[in-house]
Amino acid sequence: MNIDTQKSSIHYDEAIVGCGSEVFAETDIILPQNCPDISRVLQIDAAANITEKEAGGDKVILRGEVEFTIIYIPDPQMSDFPVKSIKASANFTDVCEANGVTGDMKIRSIADVTAVNYSLVNSRKLSVKSTVHTEIKALHRGKWEFVTDAEGDIPVETLKNEVNAFCQQFDSEFDISVSDKLEIPSGKPAAAEILKISANVSECDVKLLADKCILKGVCTVNTLYVSRADMSLEFMEHEIPFTEVFETPGALEDMDTDTNFTVVGIYHETDEDDNGIHTLGVEINLLVNINISGEQTATILSDCFSPCCELLPSRSLCKIDRIEKTANPQISVKGELYLGEDYPPIARICNISHKPVIEKVTRGESSVNLEGILKIDILYITADAETPICNFKGSLPFMHSVSVDSCTDFIVDCSVHSESCSYTLSDDLTVSI
Repeated sequence: MNIDTQKSSIHYDEAIVGCGSEVFAETDIILPQNCPDISRVLQIDAAANITEKEAGGDKVILRGEVEFTIIYIPDPQMSDFPVKSIKASANFTDVCEANGVTGDMKIRSIADVTAVNYSLVNSRKLSVKSTVHTEIKALHRGKWEFVTDAEGDIPVETLKNEVNAFCQQFDSEFDISVSDKLEIPSGKPAAAEILKISANVSECDVKLLADKCILKGVCTVNTLYVSRADMSLEFMEHEIPFTEVFETPGALEDMDTDTNFTVVGIYHETDEDDNGIHTLGVEINLLVNINISGEQTATILSDCFSPCCELLPSRSLCKIDRIEKTANPQISVKGELYLGEDYPPIARICNISHKPVIEKVTRGESSVNLEGILKIDILYITADAETPICNFKGSLPFMHSVSVDSCTDFIVDCSVHSESCSYTLSDDLTVSI
């Protein structure tokens, strides 16, 4: 008597460890010989990039770099420029210790600069210390194997059930480059010197095909520069569209996609003549994380018997994730930011960067409730000759509720991304978002 079985499997990802901490990245910056002395520091911008992830031996090691852009007022006896800028970097390391972490696990991590402090040692030396918040998650990919059918040389009756399983089909990172030649807009003066270039992906449309993912996005480039005409500060914005096609095995058209972009490097070169800089060549290096997941329907053999003999199938209990409900609401955040009398009045806004942060998630009987803040960073030009450029950091609260049938036994997974930000100047110290 022979009974043959057919088997199948479902993959799952299990979080072995999740931790977050704060580490420091600090350095002493000495001005290059071709830079004039520092009279006063106006702004220090900092961005953290993760350069290496290492798992194994019951721990996860995260290594990265913080890149600083220092904008300062130079000694007027050494420079005719109202503002100068320099770049510097500092390394950081975070170690998350947890039993069970092995080298074959998938590591997800983020790093964000939450604070920057500095002291001016002397006119040519600056001591900078930044606080970096990290979040690390180690995922173990496992496999549930089960019997789907049974047949043999004797009559076999089977009972089958269908189950829905939520599975991650693809998760990987890609390096892409977005580049273009940017011309100074008509009506704006040519540049004498580029002070600062920042970039972010402001729009992204994702389309899935069989085993492929197509991204169409727009990279917004913001440039702060010194005018050749009168040495005043000027600002310009450009948009660079891009399209990328990635191989994503296992992807299907109806699956869900979570895509995140991180700017890991900005490089530029200028075309300059006797009248100044009119064209700027830029290259923005982006790290793209693509996570594709969806539900699979699996047929599982739950029982079998034969009228000819007794069959004793073995059973085991396994936990299979499924999605009860998904929601992608559009949350609108509105409010006013008052800079305060300690800040110089706004003449022109250069750039407003924004980042939402979830601070609290609660579950009611029939709803999931989010509470958080929208962090806002305003870079603006003033009419004050002593402080020609200024930076203001503020936040606006937001709340949102999503209705669900029942929340008693479910795990809630939430994430937020900012898409666009519009503003108006209510007065020279108040910005309406």
